Amino acid sequence: MRGRLLVIAAILAAAACGTESKSGTLSVSLSGAQPARAALFQVIGPHAEIAVPPGQPFRIFPSGTSGDTVTIAVIASQGHTLSGALVTVRINDTGTTPTVSLLQVAGDDYSLLSTSSYSLSIAP
Repeated sequence: MRGRLLVIAAILAAAACGTESKSGTLSVSLSGAQPARAALFQVIGPHAEIAVPPGQPFRIFPSGTSGDTVTIAVIASQGHTLSGALVTVRINDTGTTPTVSLLQVAGDDYSLLSTSSYSLSIAP
């Protein structure tokens, strides 16, 4: 009887370890060769909400939600450039982290810059 209880306890402990929640908030950040004033990118994957992080002088314009994909334009206020976290992405408990894809980047005068000089990252 005691052996069965130990086996049951071990199974329950293993099951509890495998149920780690994947919900939370992730930040999307841009890095590049020179300061950017605006960026257009896609968030691909499960997400519940997209917002500007507190204190950032940015405006976001999400559009084109198609299934689990949303296209977002982020524009820095006059006199500012994009730095730090551009947006936060809240995800539910899906076990899958969204990915990001950079489409366009604009300089301070809104001229298009080469996207090959920039990269996006998404992390907690």
